[in-house]
Amino acid sequence: MKPFLVLVKLFQIQQTSGIVELPIERILDDAPYFGAANGSLPAPNLVDQIYRDEFDVAYAEGGLYVLTMHPFYTGHRSRALWLEKLIAYMKTKPGIWFATHEEIARYVKTTE
Repeated sequence: MKPFLVLVKLFQIQQTSGIVELPIERILDDAPYFGAANGSLPAPNLVDQIYRDEFDVAYAEGGLYVLTMHPFYTGHRSRALWLEKLIAYMKTKPGIWFATHEEIARYVKTTE
């Protein structure tokens, strides 16, 4: 909560910090799905549908889509294969840019 309050205060006095924060969403993090306690893994096809639906909406809105993937969850063979299929699906949409966080931050700073 403190970082939010600090950012609000910065905006109130109209100063910028120079920091670019890329928003993450828990729904696009692999830990809740694949790292759940007691082996409560949802069906992989449900996780795939969530990620595709989130991507489709972000694409329609012209927004940012940030996946949070951990090698100890998504790094397994079957999940890596699924991730390849998800990326192939994303590449079917025109105008998609796969970028690092640094590239996105630089883009945001140069287009402000």
